[in-house]
Amino acid sequence: MPSDSQIATKRRWYREDDRCPNCMSGRITFRRNQQDGRVFFGCSNYYRSACKFNADIPERPGYVYVLANPGYHQNGVPILKIGYTTNTMVASLAQINSTGVPFEFQVKYQEIVWKAWATMHQAHKSLHTKRLNPDSDERDFFVCTIEEAIAAVKTAVQGDISYRAERPPVPDKDDDDVDSEALQEPDAAEQEAARKAWSENTRTDTPGYVYVLTNEVYHYQNAPLLKIGYTGWEPQNRADALYHWEHKSRNYRGVPQRFNVAFFARFEHAFDAEQRVHELLKASRVNHRREFFSCTLEEAKLAIQAERDREVLQDIPAKIILDSSPVQVEKQELAPRPAPAPAPAPAPAPAPAPIIVAPVRPERPPLVLSPTTSHHVSPKHWRPTRRQVIAGLILAGFVSAVVPGYHFLSNWLSSLQTPAATQAPAPAPAPHPKPKKAHGHPKKKKKKHKTAKVTPPAEGTPEPPPQYETPQPADIAPSNQAGDATPG
Repeated sequence: MPSDSQIATKRRWYREDDRCPNCMSGRITFRRNQQDGRVFFGCSNYYRSACKFNADIPERPGYVYVLANPGYHQNGVPILKIGYTTNTMVASLAQINSTGVPFEFQVKYQEIVWKAWATMHQAHKSLHTKRLNPDSDERDFFVCTIEEAIAAVKTAVQGDISYRAERPPVPDKDDDDVDSEALQEPDAAEQEAARKAWSENTRTDTPGYVYVLTNEVYHYQNAPLLKIGYTGWEPQNRADALYHWEHKSRNYRGVPQRFNVAFFARFEHAFDAEQRVHELLKASRVNHRREFFSCTLEEAKLAIQAERDREVLQDIPAKIILDSSPVQVEKQELAPRPAPAPAPAPAPAPAPAPIIVAPVRPERPPLVLSPTTSHHVSPKHWRPTRRQVIAGLILAGFVSAVVPGYHFLSNWLSSLQTPAATQAPAPAPAPHPKPKKAHGHPKKKKKKHKTAKVTPPAEGTPEPPPQYETPQPADIAPSNQAGDATPG
């Protein structure tokens, strides 16, 4: 076998349905260049996430084969696997005969060619209408007869013979021309050692699930096959892993379609529960090296439920089980009673012994809880929050502004109300008539004394004497009314 340094310098070869090394979520599939028609390996996530992975398809020698499995049928027609390998056929069969396969594959046809992948792809093109999964190229399974599959592969092999008449040498795992992926694939001895080491570790104390899986194409003698096993994962995750799970010692390329979870139950000792369910259904087991049973789903459910009830009863002490159930019978078989000893010879009755009364410890009076009053204890270190500080400042400013304003308004209102109550209101002055202005230059008019308004006398009444504005003083003698020149 080559060393690690030699393996590191080899070119990495890819295969269909491998995990994409670029995005780590897609699968490697072949694609065709739209310009020159060249076929190359690409990622299945090219249109979904624009993964740009691409690699050349290896044009290397290998085997093309037709494999059949007795447990793969659809409507009475066998489901065949048409593939290729660059490894030996023994190693390839050991790789795909995993725990998800009901029976070991049977080789119906094999031929070594120069261009293994191209020859297989040519056979797939001739049988594309009979593909099991026409919308997906993840698996190379076809629903056809064995004669149709062999004829398609032989026609493809003739095209490889026309390319080069002599046949290539048989590939060997120790050969330097084997790719790095084939070197990583375990052989049958490695898988057998790993399976034996796993079987020795029974994992009796590991909780998990006992599940029932179904597959649309798994049949045996026109009866559906059920896979009954146990797992520490979730049952759906286990079903997905049986279809897509890459491990150093296991590969599930031999599973044609995904499994469906039909029933499951949780157990504290899942491995023991699985073994007991297998023992109950051993008459329906089709392969002692596989966990597949040719029974109905109801029968599988009843067996699992019976084991579930048994585990529940097993956790109860044996002394309180009164019925003659299988669990009690098995416990009695596991722990038989010892044989009774022979009865001793009768002895004379001894003298009565004194009765010793042990001191009895007085019982404590029951504790009576009396209601107590709860006291509220304020926190020792209280610190106001920022919002509380701002609210306190706003409230203090509002109070400091309202109190002086209130006093000011009160004083002002009291000053306005005091003089109005003591003094009488003064009479309003009479308005003076404004003289009209004449056109032209304004002329100053002399102020006239205000005369009292005289009402015109009525007709036939004598006119009263004129009144002066300023009354005559009392000490002045009246003037000479006779017309004297000088007053007397």
